[in-house]
Amino acid sequence: MPTCWTSARRRASIACVGSLVALCATLAAGAAAAQPVYKIHVLMAKTGVRPFLAWDINNQGEIAGVGVRTESREEVGIRYRHGATTELPDSIDADIFDINEGGDILGWMFLEARGYLWHADGTREKITGDIRPTGVNSARQVVGNTWIGVGRAVLWDHGVLTDLGDLGGSSEASKINDAGHVTGVSWLGNGAESHAFVWRDGVMQDLGLLPGSGGWYSGGSAINELDHVVGRANDRNGNVMPMLHDGTTMRRLPPLDGSEEFEPSAINIHDEVVGTTATSRAVLYRRGHTYDLKALLDASGARWERLTRADGISDQGQIVGTGRVDGRLRAFIATPVK
Repeated sequence: MPTCWTSARRRASIACVGSLVALCATLAAGAAAAQPVYKIHVLMAKTGVRPFLAWDINNQGEIAGVGVRTESREEVGIRYRHGATTELPDSIDADIFDINEGGDILGWMFLEARGYLWHADGTREKITGDIRPTGVNSARQVVGNTWIGVGRAVLWDHGVLTDLGDLGGSSEASKINDAGHVTGVSWLGNGAESHAFVWRDGVMQDLGLLPGSGGWYSGGSAINELDHVVGRANDRNGNVMPMLHDGTTMRRLPPLDGSEEFEPSAINIHDEVVGTTATSRAVLYRRGHTYDLKALLDASGARWERLTRADGISDQGQIVGTGRVDGRLRAFIATPVK
């Protein structure tokens, strides 16, 4: 075969491969940039109780939140499961924080100044000790903070309290994952800085500050099963912004519309993050983009005037929060359809 023909075939082959690579890159970029689509549903009311806050969701689709009794207007804790709302027993004026994979719901009774676990079987367990709980995992380990004296991050494990330590000053715990690892914030000994941390195996790891920001604050709000932490950090001017620590590096999450920062509230196994802006807009961070959740709804969102909060996200991508529909504040669940 003539050399010129072989060279021509080789050049054509290389050109074809190059075109395929370019096409794959274009398709991949398009897939990464494609906006997800969600279908939204109101949490259905039980007779006499209307859900208006949805704080957290587990991977079975169970939701913990707050509802209001339509007659007395008293606020009560609620469990939403299989399309039905159940009022948590003895939960008048309760603040609800978390739900684990077993369906245990963590909350705080204001009138008693006491934390409780509402179990899936309908029983209620008191969190002993002078702590205000903030998170629970599937082993029913609870993290929280002492509320008498100097603030300390603590772990409550079936009645046994463990001080999680600090980075030199006081400390606060936010959430715990199923491995028993905790995130939160601790002040340094100089009192001028506070850093996000991950506590694991008895050791508190300092996650530091946002690189290149010149700031003096970072704090962990939530932790996933990969020990990735989402929270907030500031810059040298004191501007606070959302951050994600992926186990190696802390990075800033992009603001909504390029300018509006948000406060993260939850993170799932895929590093998808939900939160709320200062102007009460529910947002989703996903694959390098921050979206207004309202703008991602399909036709099911037509009646919703505004999504004011996004507070929980499951590993399946289901999001729970609060919004306004038909002039009323209602709890919602948004399920990805694309």
